[in-house]
Amino acid sequence: MPITDGFVLFCDDYRSEVANKQSIMGFYGPQLHLIDPPEGAPLQLGNLSIICIVRSEGVDELKVDFEIEFENAPIDTMDNVTGNTVISDLPTDRQWSSNFHVKMGGLPIQAGMTIKAKFNVNGQAFAASLGITDAPMPQPLVVSG
Repeated sequence: MPITDGFVLFCDDYRSEVANKQSIMGFYGPQLHLIDPPEGAPLQLGNLSIICIVRSEGVDELKVDFEIEFENAPIDTMDNVTGNTVISDLPTDRQWSSNFHVKMGGLPIQAGMTIKAKFNVNGQAFAASLGITDAPMPQPLVVSG
């Protein structure tokens, strides 16, 4: 099978580093818990990166379509962002990891909002969502041995 696996995640920032390493900063789980901003300050994410990472084998080209949807977003926030790209000349004699990311700054948010990301890579779908909530954060699970 040309694409062996893949996933989508949300974080503050994503960077390519020296020696072909990738850094993911501020990874978000399935929910982002809001903390009260100062009076009158707008709620917004300074940076939001949405990343799709796929591993392929035996395919020399990846065609990618993506859509980011914003459900229950603040007024005057876009409904969605779409785009596409093609990566060509991939090595076909070994597995290869490819990263696609969408980066946004100053995104207005509010409790009850959901951000949905869908990537279609050579006909295979990868998706994830991020819910915005003002519910208190759950207590961390402490495991002792």
